[in-house]
Amino acid sequence: FHGRLASGEFQDPPAEDTWEEEFIEGNARQYLWLAPHDPEGLFDTLGGVDQALERLEEMMVEGQRQHEDETFLDALYGTWYWHGNEPGLHIPWLFALAGEPDETRRWVRWVQEHQYAATPDGLAGNDDGGTLSAWYVWAAMGIYPLAGTDRYVLGAPMFERMEVHPDDGSEVIVVTRSGEGFEAEIERNGETWSRSDLNHEHLPGSRWHFALR
Repeated sequence: FHGRLASGEFQDPPAEDTWEEEFIEGNARQYLWLAPHDPEGLFDTLGGVDQALERLEEMMVEGQRQHEDETFLDALYGTWYWHGNEPGLHIPWLFALAGEPDETRRWVRWVQEHQYAATPDGLAGNDDGGTLSAWYVWAAMGIYPLAGTDRYVLGAPMFERMEVHPDDGSEVIVVTRSGEGFEAEIERNGETWSRSDLNHEHLPGSRWHFALR
């Protein structure tokens, strides 16, 4: 995807890995995924779920390779998955919505372990009002909000128990975890939850349990 002029005409498509004027702090490859309000529609546009999963896997594998490349300066932006800017922060969560929740858990864990550290340079980019920090907190809960929607994607909690006490005084949300791994059986209020996502109405006063293996 790329922008067009006010006249309605398109210029030549930019190279996927270069920053151009029509993108802000990113490239065409990264901005391709910027449709968190309609991921299923994006999958269809890309040719279907299988094609979308192939491109998601390439995005993350190449991003991992680039991150581990000792010749790549940490001060520079990544040209594949790059955790330093908002347009791509939801990308690891898209696997679950394409039917591969194990891959979401695997890649989210990789981001947690390799893109964060308790050091002065422990963030992958500008925190931008707490965005990168908030991403980590949501990922630690195993529940991630999709921008522009009332949907949340399910991952894997980091801790054995987490509680959310809403400011409005409504009932506490409890998230618990047993086991390790990327496969999960999820329960909500003691009943099996088969979806990879939930809507906001399912959160207040809910009890979520993730059995990982």
